[in-house]
Amino acid sequence: MPGPPFRAVENRVPLVRAANTGISAVIDPTGRLVQQTDLFVRTWIKDRISLAQRSATFYTRFGDLFAYSCLLLIASALGWGATRYCRQPHTSGDPSLGK
Repeated sequence: MPGPPFRAVENRVPLVRAANTGISAVIDPTGRLVQQTDLFVRTWIKDRISLAQRSATFYTRFGDLFAYSCLLLIASALGWGATRYCRQPHTSGDPSLGK
């Protein structure tokens, strides 16, 4: 169950995952697995969840803004490099042969 702990940490909230035939679990806001069931086992979990207000994380507030800024930075760097390359004078042939 690799995904749900990351969601709990991203948003700093406890997470309860209930599944009919899969793994049910309780995950704390730090991503620690508090309780978990086995596959295809009919059982129940009882745990206390804190619903206290927590400060919103950067990801909760702005979503994928960081990822989009990184993408824009990389695209800008590639564009800048391409324009510098295109503006340089190019010679035909090998310059070491004729001189």
